[in-house]
Amino acid sequence: MSQSILQPKVMNFNSILFVLLGGLTGLALLMPEAAVMLAALGAIAVFYLLVTEASRSLWLVISYVIVDYVFRKGPVTALAGSWDELLFIFVIGAWLAKLAWEKLPQYRFTPLDWPIITFLAIGVFLLFIKSPDMRIAIEGLRAVIQYIFWFFVAVNLIRTKEQVHGMLVLGIFVVSVIALYGVYQWVTGAEIPPEWIDKAEKGIRTRAFGISTIGSPNVLGSMMVLFIPITISLILAVKTLWKKSVLGVALATMGLCVVFTYSRGAWLALIGALAFYGVLRDKRILALMLIGALLAPIAVPSVAARMSYMLSPEYIKSSWKGGRLGRWDMALDRAATQPITGVGLGRFGGAVAARNELPGTKYVDNYYLKTLAEMGAIGLAAMLWLFFSCIRFGTNIYTRLRDPYLHNLSAGILAGLLGVLLHNGVENIFEVPMMSTYFWFLLGMLGTFRYLESKN
Repeated sequence: MSQSILQPKVMNFNSILFVLLGGLTGLALLMPEAAVMLAALGAIAVFYLLVTEASRSLWLVISYVIVDYVFRKGPVTALAGSWDELLFIFVIGAWLAKLAWEKLPQYRFTPLDWPIITFLAIGVFLLFIKSPDMRIAIEGLRAVIQYIFWFFVAVNLIRTKEQVHGMLVLGIFVVSVIALYGVYQWVTGAEIPPEWIDKAEKGIRTRAFGISTIGSPNVLGSMMVLFIPITISLILAVKTLWKKSVLGVALATMGLCVVFTYSRGAWLALIGALAFYGVLRDKRILALMLIGALLAPIAVPSVAARMSYMLSPEYIKSSWKGGRLGRWDMALDRAATQPITGVGLGRFGGAVAARNELPGTKYVDNYYLKTLAEMGAIGLAAMLWLFFSCIRFGTNIYTRLRDPYLHNLSAGILAGLLGVLLHNGVENIFEVPMMSTYFWFLLGMLGTFRYLESKN
């Protein structure tokens, strides 16, 4: 790994603008009455930084959860629901302009391009043949495909190992801070909605759910599932003891946080992700998992109680009545009415249907069954082929890399991505823009590793 990553550099005009932008953000939070003026100055600084080098925008993407929180909870909320779309449009425009006007590398084709294009084409096809309400259908299609395009942005704008290292370190820092806040919520007994805990369960007084824009223990758990394998891989990749120690503290914080979410789906997804990582990269992980499985019930008895409750007759009855199993059965019934093409995009089981208050719809808590109901067997088959291609794409990159640093990181990123796909089997994780953005962006980052290795 290059030793220049953490070396101090002479501050130039761009660096001064970064410092200025951070100061303006702080002032806007402290001085709501001056927020408009400060936001305008900040926008000018961002505009300059992005136009001069579009890849700088990627730092905003890896900080998505914090940037989104600032827009939604800060004094300037006008762009709360659209800042990420505007950022994407601006980045693509700046990138294409540079491609046209300067001698930059050409578009990077990947083996994933065709599976993605196929899935997008099937989505558009279903939009035209099965749309009782075109407005809802377009909204439903956008929710499914919009965030996939961050893959192409990452693949084409990441140019150096230093970028990869810096963004992953920033991502781990952001996630570990949120994890620390989640641990704090559990320690202080944060108030949560009563439906988050089954009345028949004993010993659970609260659940970590993170900052308000995350809003769910399951989504917070999924974020930990994604970043825990990445943090492990970075611990193995760095050389100095102090860096390993700092990352170890971050890893421990994330581990405690995912435990305190009491999200069974996140626990199972993390087990799957770490098992995959252990087989792929370091079998010592499997031994540590076994030790953790033996110690967890002793250290946190409520973990064992929650897992065992999942197998109890009380849980099965409750889940069939109004819980996950009942919603899965409802999704299968709805899919049976239109098994090939589905009932229409945005019409069942997700955020779009809920926002439009369509009758007879509930969150399915299974992204694949939600897709089956809305897009039918055609749409689900295309999606599963795409996700299988994603894992095969990442595995091929991992097996062919010879750079030790990138080799380590590729295993962690791939395991985290697999964990999110597993978690989608019991939650609608891809209904959350933040998680979908992180998934496709990190997959795109992984897709640059062969290019970065060839530059050395």
